[in-house]
Amino acid sequence: MKNLVFTIVLLLAAGFALGQSLQKGNMISTHILTVELKPGVTLDQVVDYYNTRWIPDAEKYFDWKMFIATGIRSSESIENKLLLIVHFNTEADRDKYFKMAEDGTDLNELGQKAWAQFSPTAQALDALATVKNEWYDWAVK
Repeated sequence: MKNLVFTIVLLLAAGFALGQSLQKGNMISTHILTVELKPGVTLDQVVDYYNTRWIPDAEKYFDWKMFIATGIRSSESIENKLLLIVHFNTEADRDKYFKMAEDGTDLNELGQKAWAQFSPTAQALDALATVKNEWYDWAVK
């Protein structure tokens, strides 16, 4: 529940971060990232990697818009937490890469092809940190 409140608050801020207003029918996926840093690595270095490599590559291969956010204050601890915001124009845009599965969603054939290209970038993050991802998809009504 505490992460849900954190997500809702940041989701409201996402409209400003997206540089456009959210519209009915948009989909927003919020990912609360709990970051376990490798020795000698700072959270700023992880954020820099997301901004300079991870997000640009993900946007190139998956055709969606993404942002990374750092916590400023919260009712819960946000130490070593980041928020990844993914903006889709429609639910169909999200579903272009995912299919429903018993435990949530899995990549479909197109998603698997995109992941194969993106995978080296995602794996390179492992040198900086271990990241646990708790995600939620939201439909703008």
